[in-house]
Amino acid sequence: MTFVLNPLHFPELSNTVAPFAFGYSPLSPERFPGLGEGVQGTFQLLQGPHLEPLSHCMMSNLLLVFREDVLHHQGPLNDWRIALYDFCLRVAFEATFMTVYGRSPRLRDIAASRKYDRTSSCFLKDLPPVLQVPLWLLGRTEAVRQRLISSFSPSLVSKWSNASLFIQRRCELFDQQEALSSHDKAGTALSVITIIGFITRFPRNLFSCTCFPDSAVSESLRLSTMSINVRVATDDFTLTLDRPWSSVHLDPEIYPDPESFHFDRFLDDDGKERTDFFKGGQRLKHFLMPFGSGATMCPGRHIARQEIKQFVCLLLLHLDLQLDEQEPPATAGLQPRRPRHHAAAQRRALQLQSAAPKHFHLAKFKLGATAPPIGIIWRVQILVLRKLK
Repeated sequence: MTFVLNPLHFPELSNTVAPFAFGYSPLSPERFPGLGEGVQGTFQLLQGPHLEPLSHCMMSNLLLVFREDVLHHQGPLNDWRIALYDFCLRVAFEATFMTVYGRSPRLRDIAASRKYDRTSSCFLKDLPPVLQVPLWLLGRTEAVRQRLISSFSPSLVSKWSNASLFIQRRCELFDQQEALSSHDKAGTALSVITIIGFITRFPRNLFSCTCFPDSAVSESLRLSTMSINVRVATDDFTLTLDRPWSSVHLDPEIYPDPESFHFDRFLDDDGKERTDFFKGGQRLKHFLMPFGSGATMCPGRHIARQEIKQFVCLLLLHLDLQLDEQEPPATAGLQPRRPRHHAAAQRRALQLQSAAPKHFHLAKFKLGATAPPIGIIWRVQILVLRKLK
């Protein structure tokens, strides 16, 4: 639909929907002059030269979570089964939360982030209905949102340590707006942490150890995410779509064998990044859209990709993972999609020996035929690595 409608209409939609969903006053330029431009400027703090310190901080926090959650379990007697999605989501959310927002002095770092993880997960689960119906019809949703807003009041956030420059700058901008109440400021923080919740759901299906990490990440994002670009139709009209139709990520004309994972799909014959994908003989500008496209592309996409690669490296370095054979059916929605039934895996902390190199076998699995085309998402087959004996 992006090629039919004006992509610059998105702010018209977001300025209406976001305040309703997240509980803050509409940030109109008349009431808050310069605030919108200032907030857009903070997105530059998530890329370019600012990406390196963020990545270092992310690695430190990932290691902290691993030490707390994984590495103190040692030896073959400590094998146990886990819900793979829950495990990846928990670790990624905790590390991302501490990297972006800093550390709360009231609770232990891990305990604090897990509290926000559980609460935000409840809100994310109910987010699609929130965009359509009044909150009072959704039971606990309003109470959950209020609990999150209270947790991000300016008086509390100001006491957290090691917050990213992105959050520091946002707080400075909001402090300059006298018309913006504490409730409004906390509500905008809720929208940011909801975005974090979206971002941290991307690495749930990535377990790769290849020499082409960027291509492998792109291929996994292609299979696990399908961006929904919402636009405003200024005039009523009927658009008839030709059949058969499919999403860009699963179009066989663009991606041969689209339901299978190929780690080198985004590499050309010389091993460099491939950008020439075609549809109907025309080269596509937007052939991969896990983070949206155009002016409304997710500003956290760079740190998200960095975290995916860091997370996967730590998994392979510290854990011996073996996935169960069952393939759970997929679900779809406004969020990056997750399995309806969580895949189980066994994990065990490895006794590392510095002199012994680690080798992995990369296995390719084809998607099951039970899922509908639009629901091709999280599958354990994305990448399965078994340590060679």
